[in-house]
Amino acid sequence: MVADKIERLYWRTVLTITSIFTIAWFIVTYVVHAFAPQLHKIVVNGAPLNWWLIQGSISIGIILAFLYALVMNNYVDKKFYKNRESGR
Repeated sequence: MVADKIERLYWRTVLTITSIFTIAWFIVTYVVHAFAPQLHKIVVNGAPLNWWLIQGSISIGIILAFLYALVMNNYVDKKFYKNRESGR
């Protein structure tokens, strides 16, 4: 019974964290790019603003992937597997 509750709590935590990162990725990838055609005429440092948005969204996507791995490893795995031996 206790193991079943811990397993349900684990999966709820994993799904919550995954949902948060997926929503953040969706906003960065799709919502920001919805405004890119209107921003093509604005020039920053010799390049259109939509080009800067594309570069920024790629960078943020990579950062989100690393943050997701960091959160899953340091928060979730250490919280739920703290009693296991790490000698595998």
